[in-house]
Amino acid sequence: MYEEYKKADQLELELMVDRHGITGVLWMLARVCADKADHLATDWQDETSAKQWEKRMAKVESLATKLDQ
Repeated sequence: MYEEYKKADQLELELMVDRHGITGVLWMLARVCADKADHLATDWQDETSAKQWEKRMAKVESLATKLDQ
C-alpha cells in the first residue's frame, strides 16, 4: 500500500513534519479524523463510518500523546 504514495505527497508530508514536528502533524491528523467523523454523522447520517473515524482519531491522539511525553 505504501508504494502507492507519490513521491510529491511524501515530500509534502516531510515538509509538514519539518515545520510542525511529528507530534504536530499527528495532532492535525487527529483533527482531520474528528472533522470527517462530524461530517459523516451530520451531513450523511452515517454513524457507522463516523464511529470508525472517531476510533482512528482516538488512536492518533494516543500516539501523539505518547510521543509528546
